[in-house]
Amino acid sequence: MIHPFRKAVSLMPAPARGLFERRPLLFPLLLALVCDVPLAALGSDYQALRWTAFALLVLLLLLPVSAALFGAARHLWRRRKDPRFRRFLGLNCLCSLLLACAYPPLPLGWLSFVLLVPWLWTLRRLEARDALTITFASSVLGGAAMYFWIYNVVSVGPPAGVVCGLVLLLCFLATFKVAAGWLFLRLEAVGRAWLFPLVWAGIEVFRAQGEVSFPWEHLGYALGVSLPMAQAASWVGVYGLSALVVAANLVALSALERRSWRRGLAVLLFPAGLLAFGAVSLSAEEETSGTVRVAVLQPNIPQHLKWERKNFPEWMRRTFRMARAVDSGTVDLVVLPETAVPRLARDPRAPEGSGWISEHNRFRRLAREKGTDVLVGFLDADTLRQGARKFNFYNSAFLFPKEGEPESYRKRRLVPFSEKLPWDDLLPMLNYVDLGEGDFSAGDGDAFWGDRGEWAPSICYEIIYPQFMRRQALGGARLMVNITNDGWFGRTTAPFQHVNIARFRSVELGLPLVRAANTGVSAAFDAKGRELASTPIYEQTSFSAEVPLPVRPAPYAALGDALETALLLLALAVFALALFTRDPWRR
Repeated sequence: MIHPFRKAVSLMPAPARGLFERRPLLFPLLLALVCDVPLAALGSDYQALRWTAFALLVLLLLLPVSAALFGAARHLWRRRKDPRFRRFLGLNCLCSLLLACAYPPLPLGWLSFVLLVPWLWTLRRLEARDALTITFASSVLGGAAMYFWIYNVVSVGPPAGVVCGLVLLLCFLATFKVAAGWLFLRLEAVGRAWLFPLVWAGIEVFRAQGEVSFPWEHLGYALGVSLPMAQAASWVGVYGLSALVVAANLVALSALERRSWRRGLAVLLFPAGLLAFGAVSLSAEEETSGTVRVAVLQPNIPQHLKWERKNFPEWMRRTFRMARAVDSGTVDLVVLPETAVPRLARDPRAPEGSGWISEHNRFRRLAREKGTDVLVGFLDADTLRQGARKFNFYNSAFLFPKEGEPESYRKRRLVPFSEKLPWDDLLPMLNYVDLGEGDFSAGDGDAFWGDRGEWAPSICYEIIYPQFMRRQALGGARLMVNITNDGWFGRTTAPFQHVNIARFRSVELGLPLVRAANTGVSAAFDAKGRELASTPIYEQTSFSAEVPLPVRPAPYAALGDALETALLLLALAVFALALFTRDPWRR
């Protein structure tokens, strides 16, 4: 039984304790059943009952989690004087920091094939509790180095809440690596450690599920340091690349333990094989069905001033000046960033299809005058509603065609705790909570635009979800158009990490990508991820690119659903089986 559950069970009377020790899966199932009662009560019409149910959930869920975190911190403190423990802790912290530097734009991606070796060595050499405590502590430190920029994104909230939220996020993300370490011990105990690369990939798939998912640092993204090494993603996706990186680390661990130079050389086969595959892939001719001429505008509106009403006229003068500068008839599509117009596109109290603001009408006229389609990020809202949410607000993209009526796409994957509180549809009382987050609703459909429906829009965060973008490829899109506002990130590594992930979608799906970012990085990539054009960050600029459209997407577009489902089921099966067997605590 996993440690937090085992701690709780040890406090029970002897008959109950014996039952849960024989059937360890009963305890989490019973906990889920008990939690179901207050979850149901959260939907009540009575406010007192809603808050009572919320308090019960805090007691049943948050307090055990806090107790587990406190237990880890206490164990770390108690072991601080053990020199062997300190050496392993220091080595793991160093490697976690180096791993945080392995993602573009930083250059250490080549080291990802060996940076997990000290962690795996720790799991094998120390008592399991010591090893997993070190795993948790080093992962929190590495996460802080990787995600330091998140403070810029959430700094709109109360400072104390922001700090607590960041700490909880780092602990939440570190928990996945602790789970991976625990499963590695379980697999090794039954002689199935060779399954671990697939289980690791399955855990990454699991991290991409649900409303609190944050699939930003998949291990495979480190291979973006070399475009040829990333090409295998067209067959196995980023999750397959992660599995290959973990497999290389297992081989390196074996070489270290056995002091075998032959096994050490075998580690080099992984990057060498990926480079060889990439060279062949990049040299192959792609069959295309024409091109789309695209102009991307980067207005570079300062984020800390963007939403002030007094500055709105100046931002609109800048935006329309750039849009009018595009030569008529030379492009098929003009793309402006997410919330390029930081205002509601219409009065939500007006009847559907009316109440448009002047900027909406100006873009409509501009598209007709220029003879080109124009894509612009707006905010949007539904008409007046009743209940906790009187309006439904949307982060939207509006297409103003050269002919016909404007169309809109509403963002479907919203950033948790930034654009909305998770589960606010399941837990109605959350609609009464204000933590400084945006109060957006999710859209309910994809969009396919262009003369033949050949391109599909996405907004910001949506590009980091492989399964989300794959649906567009299978729906017939031959070009991805992503609009984003990375001004929240500041002058950090985050804008470059974000564009690296976006480029992986091009390689993975075999589709070109056009990306417009308010402050950069704006870019265009072909179906192999080769850069056609890009911009520096924090410059007011624009570019035009002729983007070739492939006839068909990459194999992973068709294989991805099956592969990711198989990886997820494998990880869940290994986890379920591990719950039924005794923990490998070594004494």
